[in-house]
Amino acid sequence: MDQLLPSEEALLAVLRAAGYPDVTLEAVEHVASPRLERVYHLYLSGKEEMVLFMAPSSNVMLMRAEQLPIMSEAVVLRWLTSMLWQDTTSKTGKGAAEIWTPYDKAACTSRATGGRPTSPCRGLAINRLLPSIVSYSPTAGPLETPYKLLQYSPGHSLATLQPSLAPEQLRSIAYQSGQIAHRISRLTSPSGRFGGALSVLGMPTPHESPANAAVSHTGVAHGAQTWAAAFLALVEDVLHDGEDMAIVLAYPMIRRHVQRLLFTLNQVTTARLVPINALQDTSICILGSEPATGRADPGEASTRGISASREEILVADSRPTGAALAPAGSGLASDDVKQAGSDKCGTAGKAGGDKHANEITISGLKDWSQCIFGDILFSKPFCEDTNEDFLRGYEDEEDRDEGADTPVGRDKTAHVRMLLYRCYHALVAIVQEFYRPQPGGSQREITARKRLYSTLAQLEKVEDDDDDEASPKARHRRPSGVVSPAKKAKADDEHLEA
Repeated sequence: MDQLLPSEEALLAVLRAAGYPDVTLEAVEHVASPRLERVYHLYLSGKEEMVLFMAPSSNVMLMRAEQLPIMSEAVVLRWLTSMLWQDTTSKTGKGAAEIWTPYDKAACTSRATGGRPTSPCRGLAINRLLPSIVSYSPTAGPLETPYKLLQYSPGHSLATLQPSLAPEQLRSIAYQSGQIAHRISRLTSPSGRFGGALSVLGMPTPHESPANAAVSHTGVAHGAQTWAAAFLALVEDVLHDGEDMAIVLAYPMIRRHVQRLLFTLNQVTTARLVPINALQDTSICILGSEPATGRADPGEASTRGISASREEILVADSRPTGAALAPAGSGLASDDVKQAGSDKCGTAGKAGGDKHANEITISGLKDWSQCIFGDILFSKPFCEDTNEDFLRGYEDEEDRDEGADTPVGRDKTAHVRMLLYRCYHALVAIVQEFYRPQPGGSQREITARKRLYSTLAQLEKVEDDDDDEASPKARHRRPSGVVSPAKKAKADDEHLEA
């Protein structure tokens, strides 16, 4: 990571281009983040805060699926903003803030804890959870590198507060996460094609002004015609990443299982938006009252919107206490600045006077940097970290479109597809540890390897000619658009590694 903070002159140029000509840059704070980008908090006059993301340093090794992280998130946020705004205006004649009714905390908490709800559990509109994209540039501008400038919804990271939350609060959050996952699943590829968000939506052009928040991206839509072809490309990318680093893996066995069971992905005919990281603990922002342990938790805070069309995306008017900051333009090395946790959301004041003492609500989702259009089961909460409250929230009949979809996990091939997805996520976890070694990486690699080989053992038991899983024709036909894997598996594949 670069050791020096961005210069005050460059930062002011970025802010002026974003429509803030008279703002004063009071301080800059480097954020130690697990994300690929370089992250900085900007503290502005008027108690306004923004988060600056700059492209990864040249010495950061990126996997094939991690290319252009700045643009990947920017294009998704632009597309979501444009689509939600236009869709709501056309249906209701109102702004995006009114897509759904306000969140009924009492009803959702009651339902999540097994109680009988007294009213429909509505709210959690997706547009309220998005980071507000102030500006971005896909080319080297004042900062001499691609960048994006965001504002987060107010709140604190679930990962930070999780140890202090009561079990019923955690269950409520899981339930809300399931609701959000279902609403996200309603968002589909505009072209009907499958694959990474950047390839499907196209490369954006810079829009420096917040007034352009609803302007759609430009670019030629790409992606795969089938989910099977898109998934095979994802698997081959991570396998090639592993081969490039000479990582020891059961490559022939993995390719054999993926190839023989690829027909099960033909069940997926709608390309749904799947955010890989948005529903992880480090991405979820929460607001509420005092946690059950008595520790201070963020409460209701006065807020400031950044544009008329984005009033629902708010930042709090209070500064975090005790933060060590570097004055703008000081040139201090990042090691001389207190590195704020990467889990910071938009700032919010401490709790105050909420009559529902233990209620916690999800106020934002920070990380949209890795999104694909494909099978909703590809999301980790479904194929890896299954939670009953999450699933109950997803399948809540009050929030479902009547007869729209087969309930998650109940179609004939769902269990096989989830095994394939679990295999993919384990592969990514292993390979990442070789590309960007971090403290504790060895244990994470061991855990991922155990998960990988356990999944491969389960895949070995899956028959590819089971009449209950697919028709005879679908069994033996290569899906449309699918190319042969780089390495053809042999009959005597390698044994599972210890």
